[in-house]
Amino acid sequence: MQDQAGRRMVVLADPDDRIVSARSQREFVDRVRSRGLPILHITAAAGDEDHHGLASIGRRLVADCAKVSMMRC
Repeated sequence: MQDQAGRRMVVLADPDDRIVSARSQREFVDRVRSRGLPILHITAAAGDEDHHGLASIGRRLVADCAKVSMMRC
């Protein structure tokens, strides 16, 4: 991974995720940070049986981030 000016990664995770463990997601975030790359780790309740269905929350997050970015122009 390489830094791209003005960009950062976002990890959206449910701590109770049964498909991708919270531990593995935290390890990824920690590795990215250790390389000095910008990353934001957000936790949310997915609400489904596997605690993995965060797509709709992710879309809202992306839309909100885009709105904030547009306001900075």
